[in-house]
Amino acid sequence: MQGKLTNVRVFQLLLVLFILLGLVLWRTLSAGSSVPAQTNRILAGGECDLSSADCRLPPPDELLVSSSLRPIVPETPFTLTLRGHPSMAPKHAWLEGRSMFMGRIPLSFSRQGDAWVASAMVGACSEPAMIWQLTIVLEDGQQLTAPFRVNRQ
Repeated sequence: MQGKLTNVRVFQLLLVLFILLGLVLWRTLSAGSSVPAQTNRILAGGECDLSSADCRLPPPDELLVSSSLRPIVPETPFTLTLRGHPSMAPKHAWLEGRSMFMGRIPLSFSRQGDAWVASAMVGACSEPAMIWQLTIVLEDGQQLTAPFRVNRQ
């Protein structure tokens, strides 16, 4: 069979090309709308975006988690600060990948004045953006989760 290019074959190739271009355009435009809105309140699932704003646990506890680096970038050290009622001490804390498992990074909070402070750093991912999650278990057993987006540089 000869590789003859007929009008029907040209039409089919152009149709596939337009479909692929349409999908790329749709994916590009819809990716921007999936960025979490800036908030400083933890939502119903116990979540907020720590990379863009502080995370505040709703009353009655009024516990505030903040990052020294905004936005958080991979392989760059940053400090996490926990403020609130003095009895709200962190028992365990860790960072872990939410969109891709990259291990669990333990955090050690230490008391500094009226706050609890921990040094942290997240690794670089092969994806253009990754969702990480900070999890803090308080002495009273309450668990705080604060996800945050990290974009690859």
